[in-house]
Amino acid sequence: MQNRKVILIASIVLALALSISGTLAYLTDTDSDVNVMTLGNIQIEQIELQRVEGVDYRNGGEIADGDELEPFEQGQQLFPSYTDDESDYSAKIPDDEQFWWGSYVTADVTGNGSSNGLFDDGLQGALDKFVFVKNTGDSPAYYRTWIALECPESLRYDRDTVAKADLWINTNSNPRFEWTEKEYVDIDGTRFLVFCATYLKELPAGEISRPSLLQVALTGTADSEDIEALGDTYTILTFTQAVQVNNLPDAKTALAAAFGEPTADNHPWGDADVMPNVYVTTPEEMMDALGNGGNIIAPANTEMLMQTDGPISMDANGATVVMNGDGAASGRYGYLAFIPPTGENAEVSNLNVTGKGFVEVGDYDLSRGGTYTVNNLVIKDLAATYSVKDHDNYVACAFGHYGTATLNNCVMTGTTNFKEGYTPYDVGLPNKSTTTINGGEYGSIYLWSQAHATINDAEVDRIDSCAIPNSNLGMLTIGSGTHVKTLNLIPPGNYKTAITIEDGAIIDVINYKGNSYTLEEWLNR
Repeated sequence: MQNRKVILIASIVLALALSISGTLAYLTDTDSDVNVMTLGNIQIEQIELQRVEGVDYRNGGEIADGDELEPFEQGQQLFPSYTDDESDYSAKIPDDEQFWWGSYVTADVTGNGSSNGLFDDGLQGALDKFVFVKNTGDSPAYYRTWIALECPESLRYDRDTVAKADLWINTNSNPRFEWTEKEYVDIDGTRFLVFCATYLKELPAGEISRPSLLQVALTGTADSEDIEALGDTYTILTFTQAVQVNNLPDAKTALAAAFGEPTADNHPWGDADVMPNVYVTTPEEMMDALGNGGNIIAPANTEMLMQTDGPISMDANGATVVMNGDGAASGRYGYLAFIPPTGENAEVSNLNVTGKGFVEVGDYDLSRGGTYTVNNLVIKDLAATYSVKDHDNYVACAFGHYGTATLNNCVMTGTTNFKEGYTPYDVGLPNKSTTTINGGEYGSIYLWSQAHATINDAEVDRIDSCAIPNSNLGMLTIGSGTHVKTLNLIPPGNYKTAITIEDGAIIDVINYKGNSYTLEEWLNR
């Protein structure tokens, strides 16, 4: 199956994994989606590069033929290195030669600059791993990059005296980085040397940072015992955590609040009891993958309709599904739906969805008469591909259902519009549907004119209701314990017959016919 690079954003996306053959087999995967973790409305990409074999990097500043850098290849062998000019291993790269961003690293992660500031020109045999971070989102971010270097017991590392060390590490000495002490940890039975680089500045949207890790090498003191202990492949792990800048005083404070202090016992490879990325191409493969946890990557424009011969009872065990609807194939691109047979029920639990698409429970044919229960469904920062015109409003929704549904403790926030001109909503409740929402967090909810909805003990930023008041086809009940920041009533009508606001409900603002009301003003008008 095609191994697609997917950036997971705007919410915490856990990308550690355990493959059949063990943690390390997974951790050597270099796809950007398994090497980042973000919190807040941000998007980043970790870029890992190496020099291209056969390119003359000492050509007087002229650009050599072909690309100068290429994506890093994991699993290379590490041999003792040597210097061709008797320079010592501790020589530092001049800071002004480490400015490899902008024109030096292009959007397709292939460098086209001729600077040799990423590596020691006099050192032969070192392994390159030039680790950059690119802010691919619209907001500035703070980030830190963790580095773990395979280091068997026989290998010595001395941060102060290179002559006493078998392992040499070339990192960025720029003051923008603050480095933790290097400590030994066990990852799936293998000893690693782990440390962390915190980038102390904001990384603006669209920019690529300076690199953190540059090279790793064995010094001349390494012997045959060291070579045997390392084996045929050498593992270099890197993992970047990033958080939003807003309302946070500095990078260290923000990152510690989001992910904990950068100590050895808090490194990101500590939890091996999760599953790897799974790339699916059919609804059958999707259904098989759900329930195993981990990250599930869907191909572009495939309709993932989970149609079964009986009732659906599916616990995704916290799996994250990344939908990839790009609008090239059909009207229902990025469509993830759970559809039992006529009259049967469906229960879907503990599922996370992001990417581009929309999620649905039930079928548009209401005669099926199913009852649907959705527990702990998290849909964050989905670019909604479902769109429809209702009244004068063009609507794009991340989640919807048909028939009767109960949503328990779900989180649906951050939906953006896939199509220009459509207003994005986290939830869209269609005509003749009946919905009960118990608990959870919702950014926005849209009610068609004949939708019935009851919302209990939930946090909702915005509700746009089109209930038809004169015939009572649409009804909205805001129950006790629910907090709605903004309730918009559209189109004009006598909404007192269509809306029930129970004691204990909180509504900050009600907008109606061009006027704004407090809850007390609305109830007394």
